[in-house]
Amino acid sequence: MWTLLTWISAFLIALVWICTIVGLVKPGLVKAKNRLHVVAAFFVYNIVFFMIGGFAVSKDKPDHGDELVSSTAVKVPSNSSTDKLQLIKSYRVISYSDTSVAGRNRFTLIIVSPEAKNIEERVATSKAAAISFLKQKNANFVSVLLMATPDAYEYGGTPLAITDYAPDACGLSGDNCTGNKWSIQASDIRLNNQQLKILSFWYAHKKEYSNSNGIFDLTGEKNLKDRISKEFDVPVKDIHNLDFMINLHKVKD
Repeated sequence: MWTLLTWISAFLIALVWICTIVGLVKPGLVKAKNRLHVVAAFFVYNIVFFMIGGFAVSKDKPDHGDELVSSTAVKVPSNSSTDKLQLIKSYRVISYSDTSVAGRNRFTLIIVSPEAKNIEERVATSKAAAISFLKQKNANFVSVLLMATPDAYEYGGTPLAITDYAPDACGLSGDNCTGNKWSIQASDIRLNNQQLKILSFWYAHKKEYSNSNGIFDLTGEKNLKDRISKEFDVPVKDIHNLDFMINLHKVKD
């Protein structure tokens, strides 16, 4: 769009054009000295007009220079990719064991991730751990157990997620090639900080309340609940058998 300055310039140019034409067509109407001035003004105003016009057009024309730089310099993942990345939480490796057999490198990896609080985050985090560990060990198969507490695995606790990964889709043995690289089970239980502490206490002291045969029976369960009630100031009726709190569900990859 033309600016006011451009319109004024155009008007002056038109006026100079008229004067020039009159001077050339009817020389008698204009003195020779004035004709020279008019011709000079004609060329000057034409130059000024094109400079101003070009400037006005360039200012009105949208500038995509910065936009192009920013879009090419930073690669922004798609919404789906971003969502998946945001689901992955930090985790800590507790231990791992080598269960390899001839011709197949296999591992079991134990991790904890307090930040993974729902089933989607637990699945995403355990999958990320599986991919990273398998690459690190150049393995054929890895089973990741995401535990609620660091000592849960040691005391036979139920994992919050079990993620098996075999890039060749041939499972643990290497013979059962189903075409599925992943086999995942996970729980959607929500545990607050106090529940995690109680769960850790339960696992740590459960063996103390087992009978002479090493069985954790109803009597042992009652006695352990009584102790937890005193330790954490929680009514006994609100303390359940924590071995059955975590239920795993099959997750479709």
